[in-house]
Amino acid sequence: MSEKEVDSGNSSGEIDYVKWFSEVAKDDIKFVGGKGANLGEMYSAKFPIPPGFVVSAQSYRKFVEENKIDVKIKETLEGIDVEDTKALNEASKKVRELIESGEIPEEMKDEILESYDILDEGKVNTGRVSSAAADILRTSHEKPFVAVRSSATAEDLADASFAGQQESFLNVKGDADLLEKVRKCFSSLFTPRAIYYRTKNGFDHNEANLAVVVQKMVDSDKSGVMFSVNPVGTGKLKDSV
Repeated sequence: MSEKEVDSGNSSGEIDYVKWFSEVAKDDIKFVGGKGANLGEMYSAKFPIPPGFVVSAQSYRKFVEENKIDVKIKETLEGIDVEDTKALNEASKKVRELIESGEIPEEMKDEILESYDILDEGKVNTGRVSSAAADILRTSHEKPFVAVRSSATAEDLADASFAGQQESFLNVKGDADLLEKVRKCFSSLFTPRAIYYRTKNGFDHNEANLAVVVQKMVDSDKSGVMFSVNPVGTGKLKDSV
């Protein structure tokens, strides 16, 4: 099965637009990407991570197909010389503008915003609430700040690593801002760096998929980047977290 030909993620054949961290694990990378799957594992192991959900890779695929962007992406990137920096940047800009101007299907939009409302109330373990309850939540509370993070389905493979090629956004607040940042994450699948890397490594652009993690922001006492060292081998810095 190619990456493009992902199934819906449930037995009924309907698309799961959203998956909570509590619903995913390491075997769900094709639905929620590497970051989403790892957060699901951490949540289930009771690590103290901020609560959140994932807009699935199937949502991205439906979005580009319903807006007929997949055809335009293929036309724009076909035969591009990725060594031509100007041409690469122009192609990336064109594809990203197409995606960011696309309309999110209503059912997908409703499920994302309903999940955002549930996240506001901290009810991430309850799964879903009725539409009436969601309406009350939407109007009775100030929206929380969230991080909106890209989670590609091919971030870390045995022979390739796409980590760091897509975008994430912090301190996102409100329905309109959230939906805008989801589209921007979708479009970041086509940054110049990502296009270049896929072309050089023989990956089909139209088979690339991306999920989006939406995670509640927390006020940190300290923050930074941690590097780990491979305990077997050279001892050189290997991975960033």
